Amino acid sequence: MHRAFISTTISVCMLYALSVGASGQVTPEVKTGSVDCVLNGLAISLDRETGGVTHLQYEGVETFLKASKERAGLLDLAFPIPEFEPLRLATRFSTGASVEISGQSVVIAWEKLGSSRAFALPGSVSATVEVRAATDGRSVILTANIHNRSSLPIRQVMFPDLAGLVPFAGADGTVFRTAGSVLRPFRDLQTSDLDRFYATNA
Repeated sequence: MHRAFISTTISVCMLYALSVGASGQVTPEVKTGSVDCVLNGLAISLDRETGGVTHLQYEGVETFLKASKERAGLLDLAFPIPEFEPLRLATRFSTGASVEISGQSVVIAWEKLGSSRAFALPGSVSATVEVRAATDGRSVILTANIHNRSSLPIRQVMFPDLAGLVPFAGADGTVFRTAGSVLRPFRDLQTSDLDRFYATNA
């Protein structure tokens, strides 16, 4: 059963449509520890070492994502092993990311995704993410290719894994739209104080 997952490539594509139109030009700007660019008006900052997204801001809109290097994400995989079933492979655990800006896109590549725990793994998983400006002049398209060179299956793919999103339009005005549904995550996913779990000794 596991062999079906060996040396496979997983492709995932996401389209982000932004409400304000802008030029499709890519504007590179290099800062210490980060690689910055602008795609269709969306300012993107990537950590140079991990390839994680540390900052997102759109023209005329406040910052809507801000994350530290340790939290910055983009890709997160469930990769259970016998020694530790909750093991994850993710951007935030990785080093040596390659970030290239060319034309209307940014390509981030990891030869070997880093793991959440220091176990010996039966092979490696590499990945490439492309962020490119869409031809409508206001959207960006994210595409991920994952190559599993290990003898174990990848059980889950989280893409894009964007840690650090903030309610830039308030809890009611910040909306996530996807196929067939609308979610206000900073309101709908808010946990009530009455739902807190307490463990006590009997």
